Amino acid sequence: MTSRKFLFAALLAFCATSFASALIADDTAKPTQKKTVEDRIRELESERDEILQERFEQLTASYENGKASLDDMLNAEHDLLNARLESSATKSKRIATLRQLIKNRLRMEQYRVASFAQGTCERQVLLAARADTLNARIALLRLLPPHATVTKKE
Repeated sequence: MTSRKFLFAALLAFCATSFASALIADDTAKPTQKKTVEDRIRELESERDEILQERFEQLTASYENGKASLDDMLNAEHDLLNARLESSATKSKRIATLRQLIKNRLRMEQYRVASFAQGTCERQVLLAARADTLNARIALLRLLPPHATVTKKE
């Protein structure tokens, strides 16, 4: 009978030890790292950037194959650049992105001018494209020091 008690106690100790070590192993396997709001925002911005980059690349390929319009491709690039502008951490990155954005909007404006001349675009759409170009230029100039000199294209 004592051997049964001893065996039961040993089995109980073994189970308790196994359970405790499983809990400890589970705790070390799944560290509960809490992220700051800033970290989470950066993760989401990175994910958004990847998605918008892929969308732009696919629309560019489709445009080159004649399956997507220039309008769609330029708008996809515009969305990507705006997302990058929003998540730019430094002033120099914002300036570089705004310069790319100006090129994008100028290209869209030229496309709208040609479409308007062909009668496939309404004047209000052309004016909106011109306003978008001006908005991008103004945003860039606001980042530059007031005493800086600028080129005509900016």
